[in-house]
Amino acid sequence: MNFPLALCLLATYVALGVSLSCETCQGFGNTCSGQWQTCPPNKDSCVSVQVEGSGVLQAKVVMKTCIQSSECVQPPSSMNLGKAGRLLTQITCCEGNKCKKDPPALPPVNTTPNGKKCPACYVVHTLKCEEETIDCAGDENYCFEVSGTTNLGGMSAEMVMKGCTSSVSCNSTHDSGSFGSISVVAKASCTPAIGAASSVVASFGFLLQAFMGLLLLKLLG
Repeated sequence: MNFPLALCLLATYVALGVSLSCETCQGFGNTCSGQWQTCPPNKDSCVSVQVEGSGVLQAKVVMKTCIQSSECVQPPSSMNLGKAGRLLTQITCCEGNKCKKDPPALPPVNTTPNGKKCPACYVVHTLKCEEETIDCAGDENYCFEVSGTTNLGGMSAEMVMKGCTSSVSCNSTHDSGSFGSISVVAKASCTPAIGAASSVVASFGFLLQAFMGLLLLKLLG
């Protein structure tokens, strides 16, 4: 290879940059394995999302995909759905060989009542939900409501979820979109729980897609 050609190829390589690739999968347990995909330009980190459910939602599921690095710095998130159970979610971002390691274990759930209350329910295959009033716990200072349709691997289901959650789940302003192989079309909102002093109103971010998609994964399993 002559020098001018090598220089041209080098300049092209630098201009295009090196694309990030992340493993993409979803499954039950503490880890999963799948194909590696090239991330879009706006997603510059790899992530493992763990969800552990109790009650009728009892399962451990995990998803790996691409994510914006700005979403990486946040603590575990709790969602209390009343008699249907509780979901605890933790995200772990990684780079390079570190992505091959299993993510850290989920922390214990804080179930100490905090004096806040929210309406709660959970149904699948319908958009009508019979509510109950529940006591929030730990850092669950917001009431959330999600209703819509989620799609995973050619399967879809309507869902409604209501209950208590922490501020981590209420950290963005978009309701619908895609997360790995999951796509969601839904309405989602957070409002201060009864007894909370805050007046912040927010919408779910990427955790909306993760929650609804992983619930669908459990349903299909």
